[in-house]
Amino acid sequence: MRLPRLLACSLILSLSLPVMAGEGLWMVQDPGVAALAARHRLRLSVKDVSNSVVSLDFRYSGSVLSDRGLVLTGSAPVITYLEELGVDGRAILRDGFNAAADQQEIPLKGEKVYVLRRVFDVTEEARAMREGGMDEARIAADLEDAYEQATKHHVKYSSVREGEGAYVSAYEVYEDVRLVCVPPQSLARPGKEWSWPAHGCDFALLRIYENGSPANTGTSLGVSLAGYSPGGPTITLGFPSRTERFLPSDAVKLRESVVFPVSDALGAGRLEILERWTDSDPEIRRKYYSRARGLEKEIGFGRGLDYSCKRLGLITEKETYERWMPDWFLDDLRETFGKAGRVERDKAWRRETLQNGFYAAGYLREASSAGSLERMREILREGIAETDPGVEKELIAYSLREYFTNLDNYYFGPYQKWIQDRFGYDYSAAAEYLWNGSLLSSEKKVREMESVDGIKEDALLKFLSDSPLGLYDSRRGHKETLDRASHLSKEYVKYVYREKTGKDELPYPDADSTMRVSFGSVNGYSPRDGEYLGWHTVPEGLVRQYSVPEKYQSLLNKGFWGRWGFRVDGKRHGMIACFLTDNDFADGCQGSPVLDSEGRLIGVVSGGNKEAQGCVTAYREGYSRCVGTDIRFILWYLERASGLKRIVKEIQVI
Repeated sequence: MRLPRLLACSLILSLSLPVMAGEGLWMVQDPGVAALAARHRLRLSVKDVSNSVVSLDFRYSGSVLSDRGLVLTGSAPVITYLEELGVDGRAILRDGFNAAADQQEIPLKGEKVYVLRRVFDVTEEARAMREGGMDEARIAADLEDAYEQATKHHVKYSSVREGEGAYVSAYEVYEDVRLVCVPPQSLARPGKEWSWPAHGCDFALLRIYENGSPANTGTSLGVSLAGYSPGGPTITLGFPSRTERFLPSDAVKLRESVVFPVSDALGAGRLEILERWTDSDPEIRRKYYSRARGLEKEIGFGRGLDYSCKRLGLITEKETYERWMPDWFLDDLRETFGKAGRVERDKAWRRETLQNGFYAAGYLREASSAGSLERMREILREGIAETDPGVEKELIAYSLREYFTNLDNYYFGPYQKWIQDRFGYDYSAAAEYLWNGSLLSSEKKVREMESVDGIKEDALLKFLSDSPLGLYDSRRGHKETLDRASHLSKEYVKYVYREKTGKDELPYPDADSTMRVSFGSVNGYSPRDGEYLGWHTVPEGLVRQYSVPEKYQSLLNKGFWGRWGFRVDGKRHGMIACFLTDNDFADGCQGSPVLDSEGRLIGVVSGGNKEAQGCVTAYREGYSRCVGTDIRFILWYLERASGLKRIVKEIQVI
């Protein structure tokens, strides 16, 4: 295959470009980003700084700070990793960690860092393949295979604006990643992840290695001591995982009023069970901590959508925007999504009980599709090692209760009806029976399996398989309704695209874990009438509001910020802990660098405020905020609180 013209993230184009709105998570190679950067007073091309931004396994973002592979990110990925280590990890979380020399840096086994090297425009190739009858999955697979062989890099295909554009991103992958520094958890993330005001010194430093030595990735960011002020321009770059900003209002209504109430109620119930168990036993905490935090994040995003709809008028805003669309099209949308809601509610109950209700289900489904007996045994043994019988049985009992009491028996298979008849309302006894009849209950059962067909007799898997998704899709012609809804949603995006381009605007594409840039400024906000939340917090708030280790209490109270101090709140030598910007935000942006107009680092993204939790569905102008940790607070911690002067010397301070 002939390689197409290399974009290489070049953003300064000599074309007449459409004008774009300021908000959005823009692909760095989007036409017009250079003009938008100029409007936000960025004095260099985004390309100059984008090469220093990395992805941590496409879950978090980070930035390179030195030619020795030093990576700055948030503390969240490290906290999750250390929780899963057990006792040793918990000790590090309690006390923090500071590597006095390279040799003391802790390998983070399994962690990977991805550095974007090239972006290829494959729009024409993808269009030709589509016209030749290929579906998107096959197009993605074929293009990824071709470009991986050509570039010798890890590549990811992405299609944007319903096929209007297609790209292949090529990444260099570093698999030797080591922990350099992380503050105690009580200092890094003392409160809830999604909250403002925030006060934490939320960061972690990692180092990437190549062939046993610190890696020089080619570029790194400089750090600014000049600071920032309200209204000052800010730029963030990172790898947001997924957004669905261009959903029709009727699709949002279905999620907010039909699907979300189910997932929120059941998710909250499961989270209560998980937190009770993880608080009771360190080994259980190791196995389930990241699962509980992931569930907590999902609940937060769902509640953010609910808040955006009820408090911030998201649906009304979308309906107002849609008035220019043809009436027949809007009527079709309304009728189709209204009809879909009848069964989507039932599917939500099934998904949150039989699919997501307990973690043993995932191992059983994966094992049932294994191609060999040895692979099946391997998956089941992993399931035994990474689950706890007490936790799983309580989750199963909870799921059984919700499944049987909230769904029509039309969906129950013969085995499920037999379980219901035998145990009645004693869901704990039913869960005990199903668990004891599962291969996951005993290593001996796994060892004694004689063929792959043995898993068919697994009681728990039989129960899960007894209500296939096809039952739901076939009821009331639901499959046809879903196909129609999908078609209309795609046409909706095309309508938006045509309307925007007709006005010399270009809508940004939804996020898909590719690198994105966002432009904004430092700003506080008013969440409701008569209330204003300021744009920054100070470190002393950590001592006033949270329990932090005694050694840090003294340092924070004294406020001796040394060369890192600056004038703030009338104090000549003050310090900012966290600050707010109105840059767009989505999950995956945590750890992204916050840059000033010179492309210098002024902070690291810790998360978003409450209003940003609905960001999967919509950017809430005037409400959504990024929470950043000030880089000078981080430098102070490195030099004065942790004694890592060697690391400070490694960083280019401007």
